[in-house]
Amino acid sequence: MGYPPAPPFGDPRPDVVMGKVAVAVDKIRAAGKIPGTLATLDEIPHWRAKGVQFFYVHSDPFLRRGLAAVKSALA
Repeated sequence: MGYPPAPPFGDPRPDVVMGKVAVAVDKIRAAGKIPGTLATLDEIPHWRAKGVQFFYVHSDPFLRRGLAAVKSALA
């Protein structure tokens, strides 16, 4: 779809992406399989409520949050 795998730090994922993932999750669950998706830490509660059981959370957001906290502490 042309979107990066993770939204810019602090930005939500585009609605069109969330909608396409939701359709895929529904189809996977309807087939009796376990759905999984790439997610940011903030998105995990949303997807758990939709029945997602497997998450891939990239390390970049954790690193960005940690670096932001260090910068804030040093400011």
